[in-house]
Amino acid sequence: MQSVTHFQSCVFSIKRHGIQYWKDLPLGSGFDIEMTYTKKIHLDGDAIGLDDEMEMTPTLAKFLHLNRDLVQVRLELIQEGIAEYRTHSRREAELKQRTLSYEFLTQVYNWPLQHIEVIKTVENSESDLRVRDLFAASEDSLDLASQRMQVTGRSEITVWWYLFWVSSP
Repeated sequence: MQSVTHFQSCVFSIKRHGIQYWKDLPLGSGFDIEMTYTKKIHLDGDAIGLDDEMEMTPTLAKFLHLNRDLVQVRLELIQEGIAEYRTHSRREAELKQRTLSYEFLTQVYNWPLQHIEVIKTVENSESDLRVRDLFAASEDSLDLASQRMQVTGRSEITVWWYLFWVSSP
């Protein structure tokens, strides 16, 4: 025999997957919802229309409307935090762009070159004198890194050996 039970409230829990925080604002990706009505009755986000697509469903709209006062309290803080994070990230990206050019990524970082070619490329493409001086003063280190890449890239097995045994912490 089935019976219907009507609950007035539940404990709404957000189980976060990611652990990235910025000024106490959780920005990590992914979460699951759990609603606890009693010790034995736990439901996930599907019960309120929250699915993997994160689309507004009639059930979710009704749930948010019923809880609009609780949502509104945190909404302003979250929006302010996200705006601050965007400003911070934009400023950080601009500083990085002034330090290293996109050419560094495409011509040096992603493209293994001999150490002499790396130094010449950095001298020609980088405007930050600190970066150019660092590479010019690091010729021996660049030479050793180049030698390591040559040995590592000899075969597929040496690449995997390096990835699993040498480069992992």
